[in-house]
Amino acid sequence: MSVISDPNTFESNILIKITKKKYAADIQAGKLYMNKLGYFRKLEQDGVGDDQEGLMGAAQNGKMIWNGEVVAEILDIKTYLDFPVFCALSVPLTKVGDNKYEFVIPKKLLKEFMYDKSAEYVLIAIDKSEFIKRIDKALSNQELCGHSGNVSYTDEISFFPKKDIDKMILRKRTKFAYQYEWRVFVECHVDDHFELNIGDITDISQQIPIQDSDQKVKIEVFEA
Repeated sequence: MSVISDPNTFESNILIKITKKKYAADIQAGKLYMNKLGYFRKLEQDGVGDDQEGLMGAAQNGKMIWNGEVVAEILDIKTYLDFPVFCALSVPLTKVGDNKYEFVIPKKLLKEFMYDKSAEYVLIAIDKSEFIKRIDKALSNQELCGHSGNVSYTDEISFFPKKDIDKMILRKRTKFAYQYEWRVFVECHVDDHFELNIGDITDISQQIPIQDSDQKVKIEVFEA
C-alpha cells in the first residue's frame, strides 16, 4: 500500500464496482461495458455527472471557454467525449487500530449508484493489480491503447495537449472527490459504447449483495 495524503490513509489494492445484479455476472465474466465519456457528462442525477467532463484536450485555432466565459486563446482544441470509459471506486484504507484498516462507502454515494429502487444491487470487490493486468493484456491483443488510474480532483483550469490525454480524462472537480473514482479508458471513438472482454475474473472478484442505499457499507481489512 502507498500513502495518499493522510499518513494514516493508504492506497489499497481493492476496486469496487456497484451495479445492478443483472449486470454483475457479465462483469465477473470479464465483459466490461464502457459508456463513452459524454454519457457521464449528461447524467441528470445531481452529483453524479460532471458537466465539465472532457472539456479540454485536440481541431484548429480556438478559444478555451470555462463556465461560459472565454479564458484563453489556444491552439489544437477538442473534447474527447466519445472515448469509452469503465469506472469503479478505488478504496483508500484508513488505519483505525493496530493492524486494522477500514473504508466506509457513504450513503450519498450508495444512493447515486442505487437510483433504481426496483432493482437488486451488488458490490463487486476486485483485485486491482490483477484486474489492470488483464485489461492491459486484452487491449494489447486488440492493438488498442488505453489508460487507467485514480481520478484526481481539482478546480484548477488547465489545458492538456493530446499526449497528456490521460491527465484530462482522469480528473474531475473537487465537489466530486467523495466518489474516489478509478477509471480505465480506451483511445478509440465510439458512437455509444464499447465492450472490452478481458476474460473471466471470478477468481479475483467477489459479489456482495446490498439491500439498502440508506445504509453505510464498511470495509474492514486486518493485517496478518
